[in-house]
Amino acid sequence: MNKDISSFNQEIFKLAIESSNDLTTITDAIGVAVYVSPQSNAITSYDPDEILGKNLAAFLHPEDAGKGREAMDVFTAGAQLQHFEYRIIDKDGETRWLSQSSNRVVFEENEVVIQNTIRNITQQKQNEQMLVDANASLAMAQEVADIGSWDWNIVEGTLSWSDMAYRQFGLRPGEVVPTYELFESFVHPDDLPVVNGHVQSALDGRDEYLVDARMINPDGRAWVMRAQGRVVRDASGKAIRFVGTQQNIIEQKKLEAQLLQAQKLESLGTLAGGIAHDFNNMLAIIMGNTELLTSTLIKEKSSGLRYLEKIKEAGDRSTDLSKQILTFGRNDGAQLQPLDMRLVVEEALQLLRATIPTNIEIRLDCAENYARVLADKTQIHQIIVNLITNAFHAMEEKGGLLEVVLKELECGTCSLVAPPMKSHEACLQLTVRDTGCGISPAHLERAFDPFFTTKDVGRGTGLGLAVAFSIVQNHGGLIEIDSVVDEGTVVKVCLPVIDENSEANEIQEQPTEAAVREGSGNILLVEDEASLAAVFEEFLKGSGYGVTVCTDGTAAFELFQKEPNRFDLVLTDQAMPNMTGKQLSQKILKIRPELPIVLATGYSGVVSDENADAIGIRKYLVKPVRLNVLRQAIEDCLGSP
Repeated sequence: MNKDISSFNQEIFKLAIESSNDLTTITDAIGVAVYVSPQSNAITSYDPDEILGKNLAAFLHPEDAGKGREAMDVFTAGAQLQHFEYRIIDKDGETRWLSQSSNRVVFEENEVVIQNTIRNITQQKQNEQMLVDANASLAMAQEVADIGSWDWNIVEGTLSWSDMAYRQFGLRPGEVVPTYELFESFVHPDDLPVVNGHVQSALDGRDEYLVDARMINPDGRAWVMRAQGRVVRDASGKAIRFVGTQQNIIEQKKLEAQLLQAQKLESLGTLAGGIAHDFNNMLAIIMGNTELLTSTLIKEKSSGLRYLEKIKEAGDRSTDLSKQILTFGRNDGAQLQPLDMRLVVEEALQLLRATIPTNIEIRLDCAENYARVLADKTQIHQIIVNLITNAFHAMEEKGGLLEVVLKELECGTCSLVAPPMKSHEACLQLTVRDTGCGISPAHLERAFDPFFTTKDVGRGTGLGLAVAFSIVQNHGGLIEIDSVVDEGTVVKVCLPVIDENSEANEIQEQPTEAAVREGSGNILLVEDEASLAAVFEEFLKGSGYGVTVCTDGTAAFELFQKEPNRFDLVLTDQAMPNMTGKQLSQKILKIRPELPIVLATGYSGVVSDENADAIGIRKYLVKPVRLNVLRQAIEDCLGSP
């Protein structure tokens, strides 16, 4: 009976083993297989008879051979159960992952056998590896895009950050246990109520979570976070998880600020262009009549000359102000030439040195040889003068150090590198640094706004930095300002350098003013502003020229058609009703291509010095134009008398 029961139990055991999805093996104390279940082929690719009588260690992957020895050592030491994972090489030479649970059994007479249950976990391992690879790819993508992620388990009250999120906060991954309170400590105090309001609104289901906020890390580094997330809810609608991302958008914010500034200046340029023609015409009338009256009073040796000098000074200042305003939104007046910035810096410092108080130390750091930039010398000089003037004004009361540094950098190392500069391999960076009073954060945001100034009345127009911004932008460069109250201000200007092998004309010297002398020839004067036409007519007649005046382009062309050989030169305004100066010039030059034409304009978005020359116009003048400059232009065209 006992024998029958034993046989029955063996059959039941065999049936249970053979119906299982797992492989069962029984080995002796040293690991030689004495029993192998039929699942061996499915699990290992080997048939049972290929395993029987062999040590299972023979099938292990070479790198996992040590695991087999360790397992036997553990059993030898008396352990009963153990679990481990390892790899084998199947018949096709492929690697398979197996999971094995082993049980040490001791029979009568101390006979020891080991019963092993083995499962194929290759797919599981592949899935795990895919997950690892996906996480690595995600981490790399987050690092490249500067995006971190977070997961807030609201039910359990736990918060987790990705490695990139830790780094964004200036921490090593895993350095601290994330909490919402810790996150709040990084948010700028002024932005914290806004962030908390958006979080609560998202949890309440009123809005999606999307917020921009300024952040301050433990090391003091400031950045701008754009966070967005989604709330996960259970079947009842209760919030159980809050997951999302956070991106460092400080560079984007800088570019947005630059774009906004450019748009502001463009709007001002449009406004300035709209009034510039009439404004400059009025200035030209004032300045012209002042010069004519000055000539008369000089002959009479009148004591009233000193009053005219004041009018001329005011006119000159108004002219300079007009030119600064017109710098916004246009670049048609720039005379771009290969320029040695070092020479311009030295010239500007030499010009200003006498006006800088002696309690301000000036330190210039410029090497002898630098790559040149393609720039307008006058405009670059204006930038440097504006920046140095601002710097010494900030230190005028208490003194300090004024540093001017010029250095050539690769665009990849330049602190101002941004899309406009990335097409250039190198750039020239001008830095003007002072140790003055500094600028408050609120004022710093408006530093480039036209007419914004913190100086006392009469100390500045508020155009210095705005003009510098516009000029730098028109030269394809970048400008940045950083300041700390009571510590000082640093302004950096970055301009692309040029290829010295490229063809470019050298900077031309400006013509000197001509002495007063009599001219000859007949001039057709076309000017729709009657008062200004009268000034030009009187001056030119007084200079010996014959002058015929027309107040609109159509009438002037009709007169010219009747007597095309009567005139030796045409002096015309640009912006006139019915027919512009450009259109008049083109029509006249079709009849007499050799005829000299001088075009004077208060402002034009159509004609510039460059395209005027292409049309055939000999001289291009910008009003208000000094009368001696006008005479010099005419003499250049007709030849000196």
